[in-house]
Amino acid sequence: MLIAITSEGLETTSLVAEKLGRTPFLIFYETEKKTFETLRNPYANLFGGAGIQTSQLIIEKNADAVITIEIGLNPLRFLKSANVKVYSCTKKQVIEVINDFIENKLNLIELDSVINYGRKRHRGKRKRWYNNFNKKQGGNVMNHRLAIAIEEIGNNEIVAEHFGRCTKFNVCELDEQKKVLKTETFFNPLAGEHGGACQLPAYVKQFNVNTIIAGGMGQKAVSHFLDYGINVITAPGLSYEEALNLYIQGKLSGYEACSHGHRHEHHCN
Repeated sequence: MLIAITSEGLETTSLVAEKLGRTPFLIFYETEKKTFETLRNPYANLFGGAGIQTSQLIIEKNADAVITIEIGLNPLRFLKSANVKVYSCTKKQVIEVINDFIENKLNLIELDSVINYGRKRHRGKRKRWYNNFNKKQGGNVMNHRLAIAIEEIGNNEIVAEHFGRCTKFNVCELDEQKKVLKTETFFNPLAGEHGGACQLPAYVKQFNVNTIIAGGMGQKAVSHFLDYGINVITAPGLSYEEALNLYIQGKLSGYEACSHGHRHEHHCN
């Protein structure tokens, strides 16, 4: 069994780092062979998405479990979608925490506990809305955020035919008149991977989007987005600009979940 432990240093005598995404190092321990491997976390100082990127690194190392002090909801969902268990610990040396794990003294972190903690923590603060334009919060109209899965062909950006294989996501913020206020680009950490689409909704969710557009999307990924309150639209065969303009004009809506390699028509009003 391979365990990943967040660490403040290179050695097993180092203290466990508090946050998964900001851990300077990851120490991997193989329980059967009793061997160690230490990696520097290249995403520790990332402005956004450090937890997801660090989780992806752990998944790529084929770890079975993670031990840390704190973890966010999105990285936890991301790891659990890859069947990686996450355990909580206190501030101790890495070697002490490993011994606690072997002796079954650590607690498994469940999604419900993190969700309930987040609800208590943010109770009384502003709530996030997902669905429609012109919905108000505390008297202020909230902007709408639209993510479009992009595939790059030469210098052209088209709506990715396969959601999970897109190269990046263009995220547009629209005001109540559906005017584009700004556009941000977030690269797909699973680009080129096969079968990673079900892990991506948690990654996209952290960008606070209300709607996602892709050429095609499997039912599991669709279900994850809908669970997060994010609208799904499938629109194959369009360029990025065409999809954005049709959406702004109110001519794109609806989705049809698809299996691998199967194309569907988008719904135009």
